[in-house]
Amino acid sequence: MRFLIFMLGILLAHPAWAKPWEFAPGSRPLRLNVEDLQRDFPDIQTPEDLSNLLRAINLAEPMAEVSAEDAGNRILIKVISADTVSEVRIYSLTRSIRLAVENKVNKYVGLTNTQEVRKQLQEEIFKVLKEHSYYLAKVQIAERPHRGGILYEAAIDEGWPCTIARIDFSFPLPPGIDNPYRIGMYCEADEIRNRLTELEAELVDAGYNQQRIQSPDLVFDPRTNTATLKIMGTLGKKIQVRIISPIKSVGLISTIFGDELNAVDPSITDPDAMASEIMRQYKAQGYDDVEIRQLPPHTPDTETIEYQFEVRPGPEYLVTEVQFEGLNALTQEEATDVMGLTAGLSNQPIFSQDLAQRGRETLQAIYKERGFWDAKVFDPRVIKNPSTGEVKLVYVVREGKRRLYDGLVVTGNKALPTDVIESMLVVDKKEPLAWQHLIDFEKVLRQAYRSVGYLQVQMNLELVQNRQFRDVETKVVLNIQEGARSKFGEISVKGLVKTDADVVTRELRFEEGDWFDPEQVEESRQALVDLGLFSSVSITPSETKTSSGDTTVPYTVIVREARSGTVSFGPGWSLSDGMRFTIESAYNNIGGRGRKIFSKGTLSEEKSQTPLADKTLLGRYVGVGYIEPWLFNFPVDGTLTFNHQGLARDTSWEVSRAAEAIASHRLRNFAPRTDLSLFSLYKEVSVEAEEGVKRATLIEPGILQVREIGLRHVTDGRNNLGWPTRGFRLATELSLADFVFGGDIKYNKWSFSFNVYHEFFENFVLAVGTSYTSYNNIKRRDAPNVLPTSERLLSGGPETNRGFRENTLGPVLTSTTRDEKTGVIETRDNFYGGSRLASQRLEFRYQLVQDTFALTTFFDANNSFFSPTEERLIREDFAKAPAEAEIKPPELYDNEPYQLDDLIRHPQYLWTKNYLSYGIAGNLLTPLGSANISVGWPWRRCLNNAEDCPYPRGNSNYRQLRGAVIGINVGATF
Repeated sequence: MRFLIFMLGILLAHPAWAKPWEFAPGSRPLRLNVEDLQRDFPDIQTPEDLSNLLRAINLAEPMAEVSAEDAGNRILIKVISADTVSEVRIYSLTRSIRLAVENKVNKYVGLTNTQEVRKQLQEEIFKVLKEHSYYLAKVQIAERPHRGGILYEAAIDEGWPCTIARIDFSFPLPPGIDNPYRIGMYCEADEIRNRLTELEAELVDAGYNQQRIQSPDLVFDPRTNTATLKIMGTLGKKIQVRIISPIKSVGLISTIFGDELNAVDPSITDPDAMASEIMRQYKAQGYDDVEIRQLPPHTPDTETIEYQFEVRPGPEYLVTEVQFEGLNALTQEEATDVMGLTAGLSNQPIFSQDLAQRGRETLQAIYKERGFWDAKVFDPRVIKNPSTGEVKLVYVVREGKRRLYDGLVVTGNKALPTDVIESMLVVDKKEPLAWQHLIDFEKVLRQAYRSVGYLQVQMNLELVQNRQFRDVETKVVLNIQEGARSKFGEISVKGLVKTDADVVTRELRFEEGDWFDPEQVEESRQALVDLGLFSSVSITPSETKTSSGDTTVPYTVIVREARSGTVSFGPGWSLSDGMRFTIESAYNNIGGRGRKIFSKGTLSEEKSQTPLADKTLLGRYVGVGYIEPWLFNFPVDGTLTFNHQGLARDTSWEVSRAAEAIASHRLRNFAPRTDLSLFSLYKEVSVEAEEGVKRATLIEPGILQVREIGLRHVTDGRNNLGWPTRGFRLATELSLADFVFGGDIKYNKWSFSFNVYHEFFENFVLAVGTSYTSYNNIKRRDAPNVLPTSERLLSGGPETNRGFRENTLGPVLTSTTRDEKTGVIETRDNFYGGSRLASQRLEFRYQLVQDTFALTTFFDANNSFFSPTEERLIREDFAKAPAEAEIKPPELYDNEPYQLDDLIRHPQYLWTKNYLSYGIAGNLLTPLGSANISVGWPWRRCLNNAEDCPYPRGNSNYRQLRGAVIGINVGATF
């Protein structure tokens, strides 16, 4: 560059050689203001002019390559601005390596593409590979244009991992301490450090408190791809402590865990510190006159030093009397109780200086809470009697005057009404006013102003006190300067790699220029989390800026993209299906637009089935689906699913295939969270059973086609999806099937479910739920107008009634047939549910381990049934001439229909037309709901309190413990 300027200087030495300048073709100035440059440098007359021009360009484009060329009648300036890194992609055969590298190199996105940046990137990758024991890995970094910048593609060839061939300790390991390292283990840095931490803890437990071990050192040999592990350091002396004392800890705890009174924390190595700790422990147990004498240390061997202490404990002091001077506002009993100085059932409080001080501080805090702002409790006089071990504490109290609340005067408020502000100061007039009341009041008031967008509000509290009376009547005067209402400022998104930016911004509930609302920020964060595309989401304010009297709050959305693809598979077991195997997979964010494709497959034993023609059915399910968010750029998600299913019931097989299209929308400005879904269902079902079962259950031959459209609604106001303690959940559905849609059945269906939760006190919750589902106006082609078996509602089991086995409640349809070959007469009971289902649940829940495990006591009331019209049609069909091999026509038992509104007029239907059960359940809490194991017993085995009934439900020995039904339920919404 200097030579070029020198040569141009020779040409421009004379003013006649003055030349204009311009940017050469291919120049890419990004930040330059060309008009300002042309005005400041109209032409080049001297080398100094050229130098000043180039300097100005370099200041504006510090990362650009700048050159000048004499083109005869003008000077060409070429500026090539460096590109920025738009994305870094890692290709590796080892998934864990790829994820580890990606976590480190995302910080290079946005940097300028230079040789130094590429070198740093490569070094960063090699560092990660070495930490994972891949010392001989090869990395090739290619770059290409991408999204207006440069894409780095790093291909990693891991090769073989390094292994440890030799282990060198600079100190011998003591007997009983195993070497945590093994020849042949990988040279993985984290694993080596973790094992060293475990070794250090084991040495401390063995008494080597003075050990000093350096960080492990790996000496790598590239010829053999092995390393020597060197552990350098010293063990020092093995520290032991011996306490000679006539006092020993007593009780069950000391028997199990040792004598804690005469033990010292192993981390303490200084003998003076040991003596102080022993004295502290004894004084905390009431031995306030304890004396500690250090004896000469003992060395049982060359590696051990034993510090010895002789303890003279003196008497154990108990607080036998507490006196107060100046105590008027509280009784002596109240004061000693709040101070923790009240005698227990069997003994007096153990005296310690800490106990006396804590009591003084507690009593003074109680006075402050009761309005005595100037109250002072002095350190107590301690009167000890060494001969009896009794202690008398004397506290002197200066109460001062009590402050009584005399009202609130508010000025300057416009955004919040005065009565709303007054309600935030939670103290009644003429009641004691505490400082905490004022602190809490200001905190709540600031939050209220923040919720309506006033972030710069200033508050000035003044107290007008009338001291003429016994109590100080205190009026609170609040002056508010609200300032300007804030707005959302510029919104930026960071952390995106594959996802398009508008996928994030379209989920935000606020835009630049909207009035500030913190609830919209939280709703936006939750909406982004619900997408399932990001492993973490944060929405944080940037620096506040004030312009033209309006305060704007810029916000930054920081996301971290989750893995796009997931696969899970494994065996399982259930009470009804027996052994099963499940595989699920999903791929999110197709094309960076949030699209998702998912699939699921299961195989199950179906162990409870009855063989048909000496054959059994292998239960199966295969389903695939696709989700298209924001259909046609509207806030509506489209879902399309296809599935094939084969399942075995007790006496039949059901094979179906279905397709469902769903358009769902979340009401953004409605709280609590509310979702609406419009769906269309196409379903084909084929049911196989023995002839007697077909006739009894009205199974028609051939394939049943169902065409259904409907609307679903869910309003979820629960405070916690995994284990709600308050709130509610309301779900409704209305659907219609008709011949005009191409199906073989016509009906309208509605369902209603409502759950409510109330927390009586911490961790103790009452949960109540009710639901009702009904098929109405059923019409069939070439069949009785009764709901087909594939659509019937089943009752009993973990999802509905936990005191009965799965699908054993509801109407009983019997068939009596004679086997043509053997002549054996067989009567079979069929439980196929009904067209209506009612359920009520009540639970008392208590968390034993916070957010982890809970116990539940439950009461369930549930049944399914046919409508009176369907019951009449069934009986009419059964009355027809018996089919071949039938001994007598089928019969219908235990059908007890009722409508939902009947419960209002006849509440006794809850226990006369439903089966009741009770029991307990253990609940493992997860973010998606509780996984619980229940043990339930039936309240009774027959409806209407009948002592004898033809079809009793539940186990025959239900009154005994072994008659319980065990159920497993995962992720229930109740």
